[in-house]
Amino acid sequence: MDGSNQRFMNGGAAWLANHLIVYGVNKTGGSDNPFGQGIGTIGTELPVHDFDLRKIGDIMNQGNAAKAYELRKLTETIGSGKATKARKITGSTNEIQAYFLPWGRGSTFRGQLGVNADYFFTPTLNGCTFAHTGAGPNPSVAHSNFVDPLTTMADQNAMNADLTNVFGGGMPPNTLIKATYKHPAVGLEDFKATVVGIRTGNTWNFYYQNYKVDLVQGNLVNSGVSMCVQI
Repeated sequence: MDGSNQRFMNGGAAWLANHLIVYGVNKTGGSDNPFGQGIGTIGTELPVHDFDLRKIGDIMNQGNAAKAYELRKLTETIGSGKATKARKITGSTNEIQAYFLPWGRGSTFRGQLGVNADYFFTPTLNGCTFAHTGAGPNPSVAHSNFVDPLTTMADQNAMNADLTNVFGGGMPPNTLIKATYKHPAVGLEDFKATVVGIRTGNTWNFYYQNYKVDLVQGNLVNSGVSMCVQI
């Protein structure tokens, strides 16, 4: 039987519609920029890393049963406490090789994709803006985060201005902004988004998964929103 990594790679967007990916890379050591990448430049290809999907539980999506997985670095340990052990990696391990774009406060991380991997990941969107230039073989991508110092809320105007500057004087044609995925909070629940890029031949397509979390416990709750929307 194929593991979750292989099922994701086999299923692509259809798999994303019923399986939520939650960003958990380097979960215990800070997840902003786990690979120490620089801010990058438009036109410079991003590095490729090896990832692993690890099941974290069942959820409901619009009344239907679904499963949730954490995206982790392939080399991260499994288990906790005395049960912690190294991830067993063999010649038959189906690692997910993917481009990775970090994020940072008061910054727009950016880069370009190519044909050296079939997948792309970036950390959770929780107010940030994700942008890309199109579905061709070498799209540029960006993850922008700016906060208004007075309100401590995401500053969309500042993100738009920096993206316009980064992309050479014009906003990138495809964006996912806070107003699209950050629905009004329901009690102690809040919304977040996972962005995934998938390459088929010479075409890159980007999708986002919307989900809710319990702000007190940090638990996933009934998402009630689509888990596979093309950007």
